[in-house]
Amino acid sequence: MILFAYLVLFGVPAWAYSYVVERRGSPRSVATALVFGWLSMPLLRIDLPLLPQADKGMLLCSALIAALVQCPPVARLRDGLRWFDLPLFAFCTSPFFSSVANDLGAKDGLSSALAHFIAFAMPYAIGRMAFRDAAALAELARALFIGAACYAPLCVFESRMAPQLHQWVFGMPGRVGWETVDFYGPLRYKASVFLESPLELTPLLGIATVGGWCLWRCLQVRRIHRFDVRWWIAAAALAPLMGKSLGGVVLSIAAFGTIYATRRLRTSLIVLALVLVTPAYIATRASGWWDAMNFVEFLRENVSEHRSASMWTRVVNENILVVKALEQPVFGWGGWGRNRVYDEEGKDISILDGFWIIVLGCNGWFGLGSWLLAVWLPVALALSRWRRLRLWRGSGMFIVWATTAVLIHSIDCIANSMVNPFYYLMAGAVATIAVRGQAAVGDAVATGAAQAGGGPRRRAPLRPRFAGAAP
Repeated sequence: MILFAYLVLFGVPAWAYSYVVERRGSPRSVATALVFGWLSMPLLRIDLPLLPQADKGMLLCSALIAALVQCPPVARLRDGLRWFDLPLFAFCTSPFFSSVANDLGAKDGLSSALAHFIAFAMPYAIGRMAFRDAAALAELARALFIGAACYAPLCVFESRMAPQLHQWVFGMPGRVGWETVDFYGPLRYKASVFLESPLELTPLLGIATVGGWCLWRCLQVRRIHRFDVRWWIAAAALAPLMGKSLGGVVLSIAAFGTIYATRRLRTSLIVLALVLVTPAYIATRASGWWDAMNFVEFLRENVSEHRSASMWTRVVNENILVVKALEQPVFGWGGWGRNRVYDEEGKDISILDGFWIIVLGCNGWFGLGSWLLAVWLPVALALSRWRRLRLWRGSGMFIVWATTAVLIHSIDCIANSMVNPFYYLMAGAVATIAVRGQAAVGDAVATGAAQAGGGPRRRAPLRPRFAGAAP
Protein backbone atom coordinates (compact mmCIF):
# COMPACT_ATOMS: atom_id res chain seq x y z
CA MET A 1 0.00 0.00 0.00
CA ILE A 2 2.89 2.38 0.66
CA LEU A 3 3.72 2.14 -3.05
CA PHE A 4 0.29 3.61 -3.79
CA ALA A 5 1.14 6.57 -1.55
CA TYR A 6 4.27 7.27 -3.63
CA LEU A 7 2.29 6.92 -6.86
CA VAL A 8 -0.27 9.47 -5.67
CA LEU A 9 2.38 11.80 -4.25
CA PHE A 10 4.14 12.07 -7.61
CA GLY A 11 1.26 11.23 -9.94
CA VAL A 12 -1.15 13.97 -8.86
CA PRO A 13 1.37 16.83 -9.45
CA ALA A 14 2.15 15.36 -12.88
CA TRP A 15 -1.57 15.30 -13.67
CA ALA A 16 -1.98 18.85 -12.32
CA TYR A 17 0.80 20.09 -14.61
CA SER A 18 -0.70 18.56 -17.75
CA TYR A 19 -4.24 19.59 -16.78
CA VAL A 20 -3.31 23.26 -16.31
CA VAL A 21 -1.15 23.37 -19.45
CA GLU A 22 -3.92 21.80 -21.52
CA ARG A 23 -6.33 24.51 -20.35
CA ARG A 24 -3.75 27.26 -20.84
CA GLY A 25 -3.61 28.33 -17.20
CA SER A 26 -7.29 29.17 -16.75
CA PRO A 27 -8.23 30.01 -13.14
CA ARG A 28 -10.66 27.10 -13.00
CA SER A 29 -7.97 24.60 -13.99
CA VAL A 30 -5.51 25.95 -11.41
CA ALA A 31 -8.14 25.99 -8.66
CA THR A 32 -9.36 22.48 -9.50
CA ALA A 33 -5.84 21.04 -9.59
CA LEU A 34 -4.84 22.66 -6.30
CA VAL A 35 -7.99 21.67 -4.42
CA PHE A 36 -8.00 18.11 -5.73
CA GLY A 37 -4.30 17.68 -5.07
CA TRP A 38 -4.30 19.10 -1.56
CA LEU A 39 -7.36 17.13 -0.44
CA SER A 40 -6.25 13.81 -1.94
CA MET A 41 -2.46 13.56 -1.62
CA PRO A 42 -0.88 11.65 1.29
CA LEU A 43 0.98 13.14 4.23
CA LEU A 44 4.24 11.67 3.00
CA ARG A 45 7.55 13.48 3.33
CA ILE A 46 10.76 12.52 1.56
CA ASP A 47 14.14 13.71 2.83
CA LEU A 48 16.31 15.33 0.17
CA PRO A 49 20.01 16.17 0.45
CA LEU A 50 20.66 19.88 1.02
CA LEU A 51 16.96 20.63 0.35
CA PRO A 52 13.77 20.79 2.42
CA GLN A 53 11.60 17.71 2.61
CA ALA A 54 9.55 16.93 -0.49
CA ASP A 55 5.88 16.84 0.48
CA LYS A 56 2.57 17.46 -1.23
CA GLY A 57 2.80 21.23 -0.87
CA MET A 58 6.22 21.43 -2.48
CA LEU A 59 5.44 19.04 -5.36
CA LEU A 60 1.97 20.41 -6.12
CA CYS A 61 2.91 24.09 -6.06
CA SER A 62 6.04 23.42 -8.13
CA ALA A 63 3.96 21.65 -10.76
CA LEU A 64 1.42 24.48 -10.92
CA ILE A 65 4.06 27.20 -11.24
CA ALA A 66 5.83 25.23 -13.96
CA ALA A 67 2.53 24.85 -15.79
CA LEU A 68 1.66 28.54 -15.50
CA VAL A 69 5.06 29.57 -16.83
CA GLN A 70 4.39 27.38 -19.89
CA CYS A 71 1.12 29.19 -20.66
CA PRO A 72 1.73 32.18 -22.98
CA PRO A 73 -1.32 34.19 -21.85
CA VAL A 74 -0.16 33.91 -18.24
CA ALA A 75 3.51 34.40 -19.09
CA ARG A 76 2.73 37.75 -20.68
CA LEU A 77 1.22 38.90 -17.40
CA ARG A 78 4.04 37.80 -15.14
CA ASP A 79 4.99 40.65 -12.85
CA GLY A 80 8.35 41.11 -11.26
CA LEU A 81 8.80 41.65 -7.55
CA ARG A 82 6.55 44.58 -6.64
CA TRP A 83 6.71 46.75 -3.54
CA PHE A 84 3.78 45.00 -1.91
CA ASP A 85 5.61 41.66 -2.22
CA LEU A 86 8.50 42.83 -0.05
CA PRO A 87 7.02 41.83 3.37
CA LEU A 88 6.55 38.23 2.24
CA PHE A 89 10.03 38.22 0.71
CA ALA A 90 11.44 39.52 4.01
CA PHE A 91 9.57 36.84 5.96
CA CYS A 92 10.89 34.09 3.70
CA THR A 93 14.48 35.34 4.07
CA SER A 94 14.23 35.83 7.86
CA PRO A 95 15.45 32.25 8.64
CA PHE A 96 18.71 33.03 6.84
CA PHE A 97 19.38 36.08 9.02
CA SER A 98 18.38 34.10 12.12
CA SER A 99 20.85 31.33 11.30
CA VAL A 100 23.67 33.77 10.58
CA ALA A 101 22.95 35.79 13.74
CA ASN A 102 23.11 32.60 15.85
CA ASP A 103 26.26 31.25 14.18
CA LEU A 104 24.40 28.30 12.67
CA GLY A 105 25.94 28.94 9.28
CA ALA A 106 24.80 30.24 5.92
CA LYS A 107 24.05 26.71 4.69
CA ASP A 108 21.51 26.17 7.46
CA GLY A 109 20.03 29.59 6.78
CA LEU A 110 19.65 28.98 3.07
CA SER A 111 17.97 25.62 3.66
CA SER A 112 15.50 27.14 6.14
CA ALA A 113 14.82 30.11 3.86
CA LEU A 114 14.13 27.77 0.95
CA ALA A 115 11.61 25.87 3.07
CA HIS A 116 9.84 29.18 3.77
CA PHE A 117 9.82 30.09 0.08
CA ILE A 118 8.25 26.74 -0.77
CA ALA A 119 5.58 26.93 1.94
CA PHE A 120 4.64 30.61 1.62
CA ALA A 121 6.05 32.31 -1.49
CA MET A 122 5.13 29.65 -4.05
CA PRO A 123 1.36 29.69 -3.25
CA TYR A 124 1.54 33.49 -3.15
CA ALA A 125 3.12 33.50 -6.61
CA ILE A 126 0.36 31.21 -7.94
CA GLY A 127 -2.21 33.69 -6.68
CA ARG A 128 -0.37 36.58 -8.30
CA MET A 129 -0.07 34.79 -11.65
CA ALA A 130 -3.40 33.02 -12.07
CA PHE A 131 -6.06 34.82 -9.99
CA ARG A 132 -6.09 38.40 -11.19
CA ASP A 133 -9.73 39.46 -10.80
CA ALA A 134 -12.75 38.62 -8.68
CA ALA A 135 -14.14 36.32 -11.35
CA ALA A 136 -11.04 34.16 -10.93
CA LEU A 137 -11.53 34.17 -7.14
CA ALA A 138 -15.08 32.96 -7.77
CA GLU A 139 -13.56 29.95 -9.51
CA LEU A 140 -11.38 29.27 -6.48
CA ALA A 141 -14.40 29.53 -4.20
CA ARG A 142 -16.31 27.13 -6.47
CA ALA A 143 -13.50 24.56 -6.46
CA LEU A 144 -13.06 24.71 -2.69
CA PHE A 145 -16.81 24.52 -2.19
CA ILE A 146 -17.15 21.39 -4.31
CA GLY A 147 -14.12 19.90 -2.57
CA ALA A 148 -15.70 20.48 0.85
CA ALA A 149 -18.99 18.89 -0.26
CA CYS A 150 -17.15 15.84 -1.61
CA TYR A 151 -15.14 15.60 1.61
CA ALA A 152 -18.28 15.53 3.76
CA PRO A 153 -19.03 11.76 3.41
CA LEU A 154 -15.41 10.95 4.26
CA CYS A 155 -15.57 13.21 7.32
CA VAL A 156 -18.77 11.54 8.50
CA PHE A 157 -17.19 8.12 8.00
CA GLU A 158 -14.15 9.03 10.08
CA SER A 159 -16.34 10.60 12.74
CA ARG A 160 -17.94 7.21 13.22
CA MET A 161 -15.03 4.86 12.48
CA ALA A 162 -12.08 6.99 13.73
CA PRO A 163 -9.56 8.89 11.54
CA GLN A 164 -7.94 5.96 9.78
CA LEU A 165 -8.73 6.48 6.09
CA HIS A 166 -5.17 7.65 5.53
CA GLN A 167 -3.90 4.34 6.94
CA TRP A 168 -6.35 2.25 4.93
CA VAL A 169 -5.81 4.03 1.60
CA PHE A 170 -2.07 4.78 1.70
CA GLY A 171 -0.81 2.11 4.10
CA MET A 172 0.76 4.63 6.48
CA PRO A 173 -0.58 6.54 9.49
CA GLY A 174 -1.72 10.07 8.85
CA ARG A 175 -2.24 11.62 12.25
CA VAL A 176 -1.28 10.09 15.57
CA GLY A 177 -4.00 10.20 18.22
CA TRP A 178 -7.75 9.77 17.98
CA GLU A 179 -9.48 12.69 19.68
CA THR A 180 -13.12 12.33 20.65
CA VAL A 181 -15.99 14.66 21.51
CA ASP A 182 -18.63 13.27 23.84
CA PHE A 183 -21.71 15.29 22.86
CA TYR A 184 -21.64 14.16 19.20
CA GLY A 185 -22.96 10.73 20.19
CA PRO A 186 -21.84 7.98 17.79
CA LEU A 187 -20.05 10.56 15.59
CA ARG A 188 -17.56 11.23 18.35
CA TYR A 189 -14.19 11.15 16.55
CA LYS A 190 -12.51 14.21 15.08
CA ALA A 191 -12.10 13.68 11.35
CA SER A 192 -8.98 14.70 9.44
CA VAL A 193 -9.15 12.44 6.30
CA PHE A 194 -5.98 13.27 4.26
CA LEU A 195 -5.22 16.58 5.97
CA GLU A 196 -2.75 17.20 8.76
CA SER A 197 -5.25 17.58 11.56
CA PRO A 198 -8.85 18.56 12.40
CA LEU A 199 -7.33 21.93 13.23
CA GLU A 200 -6.49 22.32 9.53
CA LEU A 201 -9.65 20.71 8.19
CA THR A 202 -12.24 22.70 10.12
CA PRO A 203 -11.39 26.33 9.18
CA LEU A 204 -10.42 25.46 5.59
CA LEU A 205 -13.67 23.65 4.82
CA GLY A 206 -15.59 26.27 6.78
CA ILE A 207 -14.18 28.98 4.51
CA ALA A 208 -15.06 26.78 1.53
CA THR A 209 -18.68 26.55 2.72
CA VAL A 210 -18.84 30.33 3.08
CA GLY A 211 -17.54 30.61 -0.49
CA GLY A 212 -20.41 28.39 -1.63
CA TRP A 213 -22.87 30.67 0.13
CA CYS A 214 -21.34 33.63 -1.76
CA LEU A 215 -21.91 31.81 -5.05
CA TRP A 216 -25.54 31.28 -4.14
CA ARG A 217 -26.39 34.71 -2.73
CA CYS A 218 -23.96 37.08 -4.47
CA LEU A 219 -23.81 35.54 -7.95
CA GLN A 220 -27.28 33.96 -7.87
CA VAL A 221 -25.92 30.50 -8.72
CA ARG A 222 -28.77 28.01 -8.48
CA ARG A 223 -27.30 24.72 -9.69
CA ILE A 224 -23.86 23.11 -9.83
CA HIS A 225 -23.51 19.95 -11.89
CA ARG A 226 -27.30 19.68 -12.12
CA PHE A 227 -27.83 19.66 -8.35
CA ASP A 228 -29.47 22.45 -6.37
CA VAL A 229 -26.70 24.54 -4.82
CA ARG A 230 -28.48 24.48 -1.45
CA TRP A 231 -27.83 20.73 -1.24
CA TRP A 232 -24.18 21.40 -1.95
CA ILE A 233 -24.10 23.99 0.85
CA ALA A 234 -25.70 21.57 3.31
CA ALA A 235 -23.16 18.87 2.45
CA ALA A 236 -20.20 21.28 2.60
CA ALA A 237 -21.31 22.66 5.97
CA LEU A 238 -21.29 19.13 7.39
CA ALA A 239 -17.56 18.67 6.70
CA PRO A 240 -16.16 21.32 9.11
CA LEU A 241 -18.64 20.25 11.79
CA MET A 242 -17.15 16.75 11.66
CA GLY A 243 -13.71 18.27 12.31
CA LYS A 244 -15.11 19.28 15.72
CA SER A 245 -12.49 21.95 16.32
CA LEU A 246 -14.28 24.58 18.41
CA GLY A 247 -11.90 27.33 17.34
CA GLY A 248 -12.25 26.43 13.67
CA VAL A 249 -16.05 26.37 13.87
CA VAL A 250 -16.09 29.74 15.64
CA LEU A 251 -13.78 31.23 13.03
CA SER A 252 -15.96 29.84 10.21
CA ILE A 253 -19.02 31.43 11.79
CA ALA A 254 -17.09 34.68 12.18
CA ALA A 255 -16.15 34.56 8.49
CA PHE A 256 -19.77 34.05 7.47
CA GLY A 257 -20.93 36.85 9.79
CA THR A 258 -18.31 39.20 8.39
CA ILE A 259 -19.28 38.56 4.78
CA TYR A 260 -23.02 38.65 5.49
CA ALA A 261 -22.80 41.91 7.44
CA THR A 262 -20.46 43.48 4.88
CA ARG A 263 -22.89 42.67 2.11
CA ARG A 264 -25.87 44.02 4.02
CA LEU A 265 -24.27 47.15 5.53
CA ARG A 266 -21.89 47.94 2.65
CA THR A 267 -19.11 48.92 5.03
CA SER A 268 -15.51 47.80 5.44
CA LEU A 269 -15.47 48.36 9.21
CA ILE A 270 -16.18 44.72 10.03
CA VAL A 271 -13.28 43.48 7.93
CA LEU A 272 -11.12 46.19 9.49
CA ALA A 273 -12.04 44.87 12.95
CA LEU A 274 -10.70 41.44 11.97
CA VAL A 275 -7.43 43.06 10.86
CA LEU A 276 -6.82 44.29 14.40
CA VAL A 277 -7.38 41.00 16.25
CA THR A 278 -4.03 39.30 15.63
CA PRO A 279 -1.76 42.36 16.14
CA ALA A 280 -3.69 43.28 19.30
CA TYR A 281 -3.30 39.78 20.75
CA ILE A 282 0.41 39.58 19.93
CA ALA A 283 1.11 43.06 21.31
CA THR A 284 -0.71 42.47 24.59
CA ARG A 285 0.72 38.99 25.14
CA ALA A 286 4.31 39.75 24.11
CA SER A 287 4.39 42.88 26.27
CA GLY A 288 2.96 41.07 29.29
CA TRP A 289 0.12 43.57 29.56
CA TRP A 290 -2.50 40.80 29.40
CA ASP A 291 -2.02 37.41 31.04
CA ALA A 292 -5.18 35.91 29.40
CA MET A 293 -6.27 34.29 32.68
CA ASN A 294 -9.65 36.03 32.55
CA PHE A 295 -10.26 34.33 29.20
CA VAL A 296 -9.30 30.98 30.73
CA GLU A 297 -11.85 31.58 33.48
CA PHE A 298 -14.48 32.54 30.89
CA LEU A 299 -13.96 29.23 29.09
CA ARG A 300 -14.22 27.32 32.35
CA GLU A 301 -17.51 28.94 33.28
CA ASN A 302 -19.18 29.07 29.85
CA VAL A 303 -17.67 26.33 27.67
CA SER A 304 -16.02 23.40 29.44
CA GLU A 305 -13.30 22.45 31.86
CA HIS A 306 -11.45 20.68 29.06
CA ARG A 307 -11.30 23.81 26.88
CA SER A 308 -10.29 25.89 29.88
CA ALA A 309 -7.47 23.50 30.78
CA SER A 310 -6.26 23.47 27.17
CA MET A 311 -6.21 27.25 27.05
CA TRP A 312 -4.44 27.46 30.41
CA THR A 313 -1.70 25.15 29.13
CA ARG A 314 -1.31 27.28 26.01
CA VAL A 315 -1.14 30.52 28.01
CA VAL A 316 1.45 29.20 30.47
CA ASN A 317 3.65 27.97 27.64
CA GLU A 318 3.29 31.24 25.75
CA ASN A 319 4.49 33.11 28.83
CA ILE A 320 7.74 31.17 29.16
CA LEU A 321 8.31 31.05 25.40
CA VAL A 322 7.89 34.83 25.09
CA VAL A 323 10.48 35.36 27.82
CA LYS A 324 12.89 33.07 25.98
CA ALA A 325 12.16 34.70 22.59
CA LEU A 326 12.79 38.22 23.87
CA GLU A 327 16.31 37.24 24.88
CA GLN A 328 17.02 37.37 21.12
CA PRO A 329 14.39 39.91 20.02
CA VAL A 330 15.55 40.90 16.53
CA PHE A 331 16.27 37.66 14.65
CA GLY A 332 15.29 35.05 17.23
CA TRP A 333 17.09 31.81 18.08
CA GLY A 334 17.02 30.11 14.69
CA GLY A 335 16.11 26.46 14.25
CA TRP A 336 17.02 23.14 15.90
CA GLY A 337 14.74 23.71 18.90
CA ARG A 338 16.78 26.61 20.25
CA ASN A 339 13.58 28.60 20.81
CA ARG A 340 12.25 26.02 23.27
CA VAL A 341 12.60 26.20 27.06
CA TYR A 342 14.59 23.55 28.91
CA ASP A 343 14.93 22.81 32.62
CA GLU A 344 18.20 22.42 34.50
CA GLU A 345 18.48 18.80 33.41
CA GLY A 346 18.06 19.68 29.74
CA LYS A 347 14.48 18.41 29.47
CA ASP A 348 12.14 20.28 27.15
CA ILE A 349 9.36 21.77 29.28
CA SER A 350 7.64 23.85 26.59
CA ILE A 351 4.82 23.13 24.14
CA LEU A 352 4.74 24.99 20.82
CA ASP A 353 1.21 25.56 19.52
CA GLY A 354 0.69 28.98 18.01
CA PHE A 355 2.37 29.93 14.74
CA TRP A 356 3.10 33.43 16.03
CA ILE A 357 5.10 32.27 19.05
CA ILE A 358 7.04 29.82 16.86
CA VAL A 359 7.99 32.60 14.43
CA LEU A 360 8.84 35.02 17.24
CA GLY A 361 11.09 32.46 18.90
CA CYS A 362 12.81 31.28 15.71
CA ASN A 363 12.98 34.49 13.64
CA GLY A 364 12.39 37.28 16.14
CA TRP A 365 10.46 40.46 15.56
CA PHE A 366 11.93 40.72 12.06
CA GLY A 367 10.24 37.48 11.03
CA LEU A 368 7.02 38.02 12.92
CA GLY A 369 6.65 41.65 11.84
CA SER A 370 7.24 40.82 8.17
CA TRP A 371 4.70 37.96 8.37
CA LEU A 372 2.08 40.29 9.85
CA LEU A 373 2.74 42.83 7.09
CA ALA A 374 2.53 40.10 4.43
CA VAL A 375 -0.93 39.17 5.75
CA TRP A 376 -2.11 42.71 6.43
CA LEU A 377 -0.87 44.56 3.34
CA PRO A 378 -3.08 42.81 0.71
CA VAL A 379 -6.10 43.42 2.92
CA ALA A 380 -5.16 47.07 3.40
CA LEU A 381 -4.73 47.51 -0.37
CA ALA A 382 -8.18 46.04 -1.01
CA LEU A 383 -9.86 48.14 1.69
CA SER A 384 -8.19 51.31 0.41
CA ARG A 385 -9.92 50.72 -2.93
CA TRP A 386 -13.27 49.82 -1.43
CA ARG A 387 -15.44 52.04 -3.62
CA ARG A 388 -13.42 51.64 -6.80
CA LEU A 389 -13.64 47.83 -6.62
CA ARG A 390 -17.28 47.88 -5.41
CA LEU A 391 -16.54 45.17 -2.88
CA TRP A 392 -19.99 45.20 -1.31
CA ARG A 393 -21.86 43.68 -4.24
CA GLY A 394 -21.77 41.02 -6.93
CA SER A 395 -18.44 39.44 -7.76
CA GLY A 396 -16.63 42.02 -5.62
CA MET A 397 -17.78 40.02 -2.59
CA PHE A 398 -15.30 37.31 -3.54
CA ILE A 399 -12.50 39.76 -2.79
CA VAL A 400 -14.08 40.22 0.64
CA TRP A 401 -14.32 36.43 0.94
CA ALA A 402 -10.61 36.02 0.17
CA THR A 403 -9.51 38.82 2.50
CA THR A 404 -11.69 37.39 5.25
CA ALA A 405 -10.12 33.95 4.74
CA VAL A 406 -6.63 35.45 5.04
CA LEU A 407 -7.58 37.27 8.23
CA ILE A 408 -9.27 34.20 9.70
CA HIS A 409 -6.07 32.28 9.04
CA SER A 410 -4.02 34.93 10.83
CA ILE A 411 -6.33 34.67 13.85
CA ASP A 412 -6.09 30.89 13.76
CA CYS A 413 -2.30 31.27 13.86
CA ILE A 414 -2.66 32.68 17.38
CA ALA A 415 -3.50 29.22 18.71
CA ASN A 416 -2.41 26.79 15.97
CA SER A 417 0.24 26.28 13.33
CA MET A 418 -1.67 24.79 10.41
CA VAL A 419 -0.18 26.29 7.26
CA ASN A 420 -1.61 25.39 3.86
CA PRO A 421 -1.26 27.09 0.47
CA PHE A 422 -4.79 28.44 0.02
CA TYR A 423 -4.52 31.41 2.37
CA TYR A 424 -1.28 32.72 0.89
CA LEU A 425 -2.60 32.15 -2.62
CA MET A 426 -5.58 34.33 -1.68
CA ALA A 427 -3.26 36.99 -0.27
CA GLY A 428 -1.35 37.13 -3.55
CA ALA A 429 -4.56 37.28 -5.56
CA VAL A 430 -6.06 40.07 -3.43
CA ALA A 431 -2.87 42.15 -3.68
CA THR A 432 -2.82 41.80 -7.47
CA ILE A 433 -6.50 42.66 -7.85
CA ALA A 434 -6.24 45.69 -5.57
CA VAL A 435 -3.21 47.12 -7.39
CA ARG A 436 -4.70 46.46 -10.82
CA GLY A 437 -7.88 48.19 -9.70
CA GLN A 438 -10.18 45.67 -11.40
CA ALA A 439 -12.70 43.68 -9.43
CA ALA A 440 -13.91 41.54 -12.31
CA VAL A 441 -14.52 41.42 -16.03
CA GLY A 442 -18.15 41.95 -15.14
CA ASP A 443 -20.75 40.62 -12.73
CA ALA A 444 -22.75 39.11 -15.57
CA VAL A 445 -19.70 37.22 -16.79
CA ALA A 446 -18.88 36.04 -13.28
CA THR A 447 -22.42 34.80 -12.78
CA GLY A 448 -22.24 32.76 -15.94
CA ALA A 449 -18.84 31.45 -14.87
CA ALA A 450 -20.05 29.93 -11.66
CA GLN A 451 -22.97 28.30 -13.42
CA ALA A 452 -20.83 26.83 -16.16
CA GLY A 453 -20.40 23.59 -14.20
CA GLY A 454 -24.08 22.73 -14.40
CA GLY A 455 -27.35 24.72 -14.54
CA PRO A 456 -28.61 27.03 -17.26
CA ARG A 457 -26.02 28.84 -19.35
CA ARG A 458 -27.78 32.05 -20.15
CA ARG A 459 -24.60 34.09 -19.95
CA ALA A 460 -21.10 33.65 -21.23
CA PRO A 461 -18.88 31.34 -19.19
CA LEU A 462 -16.31 32.82 -16.87
CA ARG A 463 -13.25 33.89 -18.78
CA PRO A 464 -10.89 36.44 -17.21
CA ARG A 465 -9.16 38.48 -19.86
CA PHE A 466 -6.02 36.41 -19.97
CA ALA A 467 -7.69 32.99 -20.20
CA GLY A 468 -6.92 31.40 -23.50
CA ALA A 469 -9.38 28.50 -23.47
CA ALA A 470 -12.69 27.61 -22.00
CA PRO A 471 -12.43 25.77 -18.65
